[in-house]
Amino acid sequence: MKHFLPSALLVLASLVPGLAAAQGGPSAADRATARRLATEGQIALKKGDYDTAADRFQRANDLLAAPTFLVRLARARVGQGRLVEAYEIYRKIIRDGVEPDAPEPFKRALTEAKQEVKAVEPRLAWVSVNVVGPNPSEVEVQLNNAVIPSAALGAQRPVDPGTLKARATAEGYHPA
Repeated sequence: MKHFLPSALLVLASLVPGLAAAQGGPSAADRATARRLATEGQIALKKGDYDTAADRFQRANDLLAAPTFLVRLARARVGQGRLVEAYEIYRKIIRDGVEPDAPEPFKRALTEAKQEVKAVEPRLAWVSVNVVGPNPSEVEVQLNNAVIPSAALGAQRPVDPGTLKARATAEGYHPA
């Protein structure tokens, strides 16, 4: 039986031609799928269906990372009211930049991100959550059901506009 394992792996590798492509980058099928998802996302974005648009652009970018998909994902996040995520996506595009020889749509996406982040930034709301009583490292604080790391307590934190619900729990204390 020991002699069959290497040959079995060789047969498996030859039966899965996409296996090598996955190691070297997206396959042709992945690229085509990403373009199709992006087209669906663009249609949804134009219709104001921001949830579908965000899903399609996120999936397209997961298959084939591109600033063109990310800038549209950021627009969908703005439409969903998820401004903090949109802001961070725009900042990622700007931080990563594009190569001088990048395709023109990539360069345009970078330019658009630089412009659109300026419109989102002033719309961010900022809060500071302070803990009085127990040591902050011993408290679990949630803001809209998302845990805030203890290192972020007392510091300004961006939040999406709207109603916020904070909850703090610690051993030996009543939840607040």
